[in-house]
Amino acid sequence: MLIGERAPADIQARIRRAVSEDPAVRAVTALHTMHVGPRSILVVIGVDFPRELTTATLEAAVERLHQHVREAAGGRTDAWLIVIEPARDQARAFGAGTADGVGEGDGRARRSA
Repeated sequence: MLIGERAPADIQARIRRAVSEDPAVRAVTALHTMHVGPRSILVVIGVDFPRELTTATLEAAVERLHQHVREAAGGRTDAWLIVIEPARDQARAFGAGTADGVGEGDGRARRSA
């Protein structure tokens, strides 16, 4: 293991499977992992959630997903190293991407002409 190296394929497969099997997840759209320490893996997951989920249901799903990821990683990550992102089109629909909700949904603010 080298810092900056992705997690082994078997751990990535377990994480992907654990997240995709959750009833609130339609699909895993992205999975990125990186070792940040000897037994610490940063995990960033893109998830497609059904639009009809309520806020409370979505919050519960995200908490479950954090637990699923920790278990799938076999103790090699902590909750603060797990990032769960809604699929890109969902982020745009909810105004994510800029502080004021305006923009392309890619994290960049629009510049005025």
